[in-house]
Amino acid sequence: MVKGKGLGQYYAIIAAGYIPTGLAFGAFAESLHLGSLIPLTLSLTIYSGAAQSAFLGFVPLGLPILPLAVTAFLLNLRHTFYGPHLSSQRSERSVRDILLIGPFLTDEVYAVSLMNPKLGFRQIAPLALFAYFLWALSSFLGSILSQFATAAILTAIAVSLPALFVSLLVPRLKSATTVQAMITAVALSVIFRFADLGSYFIIIAILAGVGSGILMGSLRRRADPSRNSI
Repeated sequence: MVKGKGLGQYYAIIAAGYIPTGLAFGAFAESLHLGSLIPLTLSLTIYSGAAQSAFLGFVPLGLPILPLAVTAFLLNLRHTFYGPHLSSQRSERSVRDILLIGPFLTDEVYAVSLMNPKLGFRQIAPLALFAYFLWALSSFLGSILSQFATAAILTAIAVSLPALFVSLLVPRLKSATTVQAMITAVALSVIFRFADLGSYFIIIAILAGVGSGILMGSLRRRADPSRNSI
């Protein structure tokens, strides 16, 4: 188990991504003249930056709730697999543990957990709750502080979360298989972006990346039967 000072780095990683991004989201809500309570409520109830941003884009335009619900579902479909995957990696976790922590497993908490398999439920649960309340607080403060910040500052802090993802991703690229999966997912994401397709198309990019990684790993094992993992 990781104890004491060793856990601090993971809280710092989460804070480095959530504080500026939460501030940016709150500022976005404020730019739509929705006040400070709306971003706070969305963060506490929906707890998904992508889905919350979709909400802010749909509601002011008076669009139907059904397309918003479908968009939110597709944007967060990947989270369905986080809990079961962590459970398969850590046999000491019970179904109850996974059900309790599941709603709070964001991309960042999940990635941090993968980075260090020694983190047990007692370490990941407080980290997940820390991320949850930090995101809510940051979005609330963002709506207030945005009244004193320039557009350039808000644009700058909005890139913090992508930068965090890159810092978490690079250490995981330890083989040609993982590199292949990453390149496939990124390439499709960029294509979908330039094609002006909906954000939920990211699911296709993710699945394609995973599929290409599995395929390449299978081909490598056939070429070299001594390989037991990708």
